[in-house]
Amino acid sequence: MTVPYSCYKYLFERGENTDIDRNFLVESLGNPDRNQYNILLSHTPFYFEEYEKWGADLSLCGHVHGGIIRLPFVGGLLSPNREFLPKYDLGEYVKNKSTMIVSKGLGGSKVLIRINCKPEVVNIKLKHR
Repeated sequence: MTVPYSCYKYLFERGENTDIDRNFLVESLGNPDRNQYNILLSHTPFYFEEYEKWGADLSLCGHVHGGIIRLPFVGGLLSPNREFLPKYDLGEYVKNKSTMIVSKGLGGSKVLIRINCKPEVVNIKLKHR
């Protein structure tokens, strides 16, 4: 799924913003097949609740780079969209029957500094139940 740049509110603070909601996902992707396992690959994790409502069983996301600076016992300090203590910064999140995995990734945003936040490649194994 390609997320429009207008969904990144920090880029368009004065302009029109697009929210990702279930209607946007249905228009972009159609309705998920509830008899299949639905995997959604999206750049940003900030819309996890909407991914879950749409019907994603698994969402794979990045964008936050683990919070760029990670503080022990706190987590990621800053997201690329200048948000402190982002809700979804790294790891696995579960809501109802939907799971989202957020990776730190290999790259960086405009600021290429990482503190306590080494780049990573995530290996995910899906098992049939």
